[in-house]
Amino acid sequence: GLAACYNYMGEIYEAEGDLETALRNYMLAINSLEQSEMMNTKGAVIYTNAGHLLYKLGRSSQASIYIRKGIRCCEATSGIWGRSKAYSCAALLAIENGHWEEAREMYEEAKAYAIKDENPDSMKMIKKIEDLFNDKEREGR
Repeated sequence: GLAACYNYMGEIYEAEGDLETALRNYMLAINSLEQSEMMNTKGAVIYTNAGHLLYKLGRSSQASIYIRKGIRCCEATSGIWGRSKAYSCAALLAIENGHWEEAREMYEEAKAYAIKDENPDSMKMIKKIEDLFNDKEREGR
C-alpha cells in the first residue's frame, strides 16, 4: 500500500544521502500506516527505519519513540524482517543513556536475528555495539 511506497522512497533517499527527504517520506509512511491501523511486520520496518534515521541524525529522544513502536510491532508478529535493526537501535539508544544491562538484552535479541537474516547492515550494527561493549569493558579495568 501507500505506507510501503513512502517507506521505499525513504530508503532510496536515505541511501542517496538525502536524509531530510528520507525522513519526510518515513513520516508520510507512518501517517499512512497509522490511518490504516495496520500494525504488522510492515509497521515494524517503517517505525524502525524512521527511528534509525532519527538516531543517525542525533535526535535520540524521537528515535526512541519510533524504535519502541517498531519493537512492539515486531513482537506482535511472527516475522523476523527488520527485528535485528530494531533491537540494535534500541541497544545503541540504551548505551547512549548509560543503560548497559538493557543494552545487553537488546543486543542479544539483535544478534540472534542478525545471524538468522545474514544482512550485512545488521551485522555492521552488531559489530558497532560489540565495539562499544568492549570499550566500556576496557574503561572498567
